[in-house]
Amino acid sequence: TVQRDIGVNSFRSNGVMRVTITDDIDKGIYQLLAIADIIEIEFSNSKVASLVLFRTARVIKRGRTGSSKTTSITNTVATAGAASTGGGDKYQVDVVIPFEYDFTS
Repeated sequence: TVQRDIGVNSFRSNGVMRVTITDDIDKGIYQLLAIADIIEIEFSNSKVASLVLFRTARVIKRGRTGSSKTTSITNTVATAGAASTGGGDKYQVDVVIPFEYDFTS
C-alpha cells in the first residue's frame, strides 16, 4: 500500500510517502526492488522537474505476518514487483520516505 501526505506551495511539493511491503520471508532484495518500483510508478505520472530529492528512508515496522496466503491489496502490490513462490511465512516492512520535488509547471 502507498500513502502520500503532501503539502504544496506555489512551486514545491513535499511530504511523506508511506510504503508497506509484504513478501515471503528471506526475500529482502525483492522488497527493496518493490519499493523502488512503487516510487517510480508514483512519480512517473506527476509533472515533476528534474530535481527530485529523497531523504533517508526509515523502516518503521517489520515482522512476520503469518503463514496463510492473503488476497489483500498490500500483498498484491508487493508481489507484483517481487514475485513470490507461494506459501511460507510472510514478512512485512513499513517504510517512511520523506520527499521534496519541484513541479515542471
